[in-house]
Amino acid sequence: MMHVQPHALYTPTPSYTRPPSQGINTACVDLLPLTPSNQAHLNTYSHVDVGLDPFPYAGTTTTAEALFMGVPCVTLRGACHAQNVGASLLKVVGLGEVCVAEDEEEYVRKAVGLASDVQVCWWGDCVDCVV
Repeated sequence: MMHVQPHALYTPTPSYTRPPSQGINTACVDLLPLTPSNQAHLNTYSHVDVGLDPFPYAGTTTTAEALFMGVPCVTLRGACHAQNVGASLLKVVGLGEVCVAEDEEEYVRKAVGLASDVQVCWWGDCVDCVV
């Protein structure tokens, strides 16, 4: 995984509101505004520890972007193509065993496990991935 920049280096736009708690420490969630360029968009991944592929419809582009930027992404295997794009991408890059879950409980376990181990280096040497 890439080195994560200290949280204090960027400031989310105050007009974005925090999601309801639902057991999540909302201080750990930042909702960021639209970025002005592709480069700025990709640079926001330097603030991400783990990508969470949505389900039942996989993220595809966001999963590919996360992997391109060195951020592991957890996905839930589904029953059809639209639900398995993330699983296919992760398998191809060698992260299927680590990042593809078979059920929602495993999805949560894998996400928590990856988020708890920020010293893991996914792409060989630990380097900052900034475009």
